[in-house]
Amino acid sequence: MDEILRTQHLKQVLAGALGNFHVGSLTEFEGSTITIPIEAQLPNGWISVEEVDLHAFMRLDLDRRVKNQLGRTQFEFNIVVWELYGRSGLLSEKFGEDVYITFSLTPPPQKQPRSICFANQEESDFPATIVYSACYDVYANKEKLIDGQMGVAICTPIVSIPPRDVLVAFEKPFEDRRQGIAFRRGCCWGMRTITPDDFLNGANRAREIRGWPALKDPMGSFFGPTP
Repeated sequence: MDEILRTQHLKQVLAGALGNFHVGSLTEFEGSTITIPIEAQLPNGWISVEEVDLHAFMRLDLDRRVKNQLGRTQFEFNIVVWELYGRSGLLSEKFGEDVYITFSLTPPPQKQPRSICFANQEESDFPATIVYSACYDVYANKEKLIDGQMGVAICTPIVSIPPRDVLVAFEKPFEDRRQGIAFRRGCCWGMRTITPDDFLNGANRAREIRGWPALKDPMGSFFGPTP
């Protein structure tokens, strides 16, 4: 019995040390790197694979924390802006020019799915599980490869928001058979809080690659060339 009590006390101490979810609604700017294996058929017929690192910039609106029907705390959130960019050496070889991949959220009338973070236990907010959900378009330079791709990224356990020092499973594979290109399951890492200016600079770099004008307000709409 003493051992059980000591174990429960240790869990309570550790849970308290991990902190809590935010209390009210807030806006969060996050940066990360997403590594995705890309498979492509080259002009000579060979099929090759490379891992591409995409710089990711995200703006999220986080709802207040609530208690769910299981007695655990949770909060839902919206991914309001999600912009990624990175150069693909493999696709550059395939098309004979520098090719940069960018991702951007699919604009309205497409509705974005809700994302969620929930505690893994009743007595504390952390450790927790987080699920990012998004619908997005994929571009190679100025050409749209994929339209309205749905997908999720999942990580558990996490002990902070944003998740730090963990790999997030990036479960968003897709394929463009016409172009002979496939994007496989990847991972997200290096997640961190960034400033609105850093977010704006990164998001505008992705827009520049697509030939879209730069925006000046990190809190404004980023949908399409002319929001």
